[in-house]
Amino acid sequence: LGTEGRSTATTVLSMSTVRHLRQEQDLSPIAKKLLCFTDNRQDASLQAGHFNDFIEIGLVRSALFNALEQAGEFGLEHDVLPQKVFEALGLGHTKKIFPAIRYSIDPMAQYGKATNIRKAFWNVLGYRVYSDLRRGWRIVAPNLEQCGLLHIDYLDLDVICTDESLWEGNSILGAASPEKRREISLTFLDYMRRRLAIKVDYLKPEFQESLRQQSSQNLISPWKID
Repeated sequence: LGTEGRSTATTVLSMSTVRHLRQEQDLSPIAKKLLCFTDNRQDASLQAGHFNDFIEIGLVRSALFNALEQAGEFGLEHDVLPQKVFEALGLGHTKKIFPAIRYSIDPMAQYGKATNIRKAFWNVLGYRVYSDLRRGWRIVAPNLEQCGLLHIDYLDLDVICTDESLWEGNSILGAASPEKRREISLTFLDYMRRRLAIKVDYLKPEFQESLRQQSSQNLISPWKID
């Protein structure tokens, strides 16, 4: 445990234990629990937070993966991403939309209020999907791209790299082949994107402040943005 990351190892072992307990037919539901002991209050708080964070990451990433599988070979464009991830959160247990009781501060809300709650949740999902693009910030939990489960492409990159008129002002790339231009452009764009240098509302400070207020008024933990 000491060489892998103790908190992550404990979380994975705990999840596996609970999952197997739930499949056990001879136990009553009240007995399908795992109780952990520690002599350190700080460790207990850290582990609880780590477990919740791990679950949240897994939910968002699995929903993104399922949304991409549903989209097929053409993938998804960024403008529909939050909605598709929201819909995919229901896969695997109810085959329906993620039930409102799991995220809404008022699960029985109707009309305009229900729309506002759903919009706030979409925005939170969009923010979490984009922030998870940052490479390497979770050492023991690499993102989908690092695991080879997500490929991100750039609109019209191949066409742009073959258009000679766009490269006339660059003495180096202007003389390069379209294939070399694409290789260099892709490397540069990926480098910027993985450091979240992206023009998108979810990463703007003013939008994040609005999102924080939306989520505080409409969502429950752990989906609220603090």
